[in-house]
Amino acid sequence: MKDQLTFVGDMLEHFNRIWNNGDYSSAREIIAPDYVRIDPANNDVVGPDGLIQFVQDLRTQYPDLLITFREHVFDGNTMVVHWRLQGTDLGMNTSTKIDPTGKEVDFRGVDVIHFK
Repeated sequence: MKDQLTFVGDMLEHFNRIWNNGDYSSAREIIAPDYVRIDPANNDVVGPDGLIQFVQDLRTQYPDLLITFREHVFDGNTMVVHWRLQGTDLGMNTSTKIDPTGKEVDFRGVDVIHFK
């Protein structure tokens, strides 16, 4: 059980570094080349470089981006993470080409992550 708790803690720390700190070396450490992030509002994100570009776009659009990992469930190969994203829309997202609104955003989502 302790090994699973350590693994989950390590993964959440990597996610924190990627999303909140812009530490993209963590993405290269933990994201598989065949990784696919499926998001109905955006194009699929593929591999570590795709994730890095996606996060960079969000961090440009929301320079004060903060992702909080609120709760998670882990079964050994799959983790479900409930998260909260907060930030202020101050920059141009290179993917959407929509001008910044200056408005604050606050929304929640759930990711299902499969580990190899």
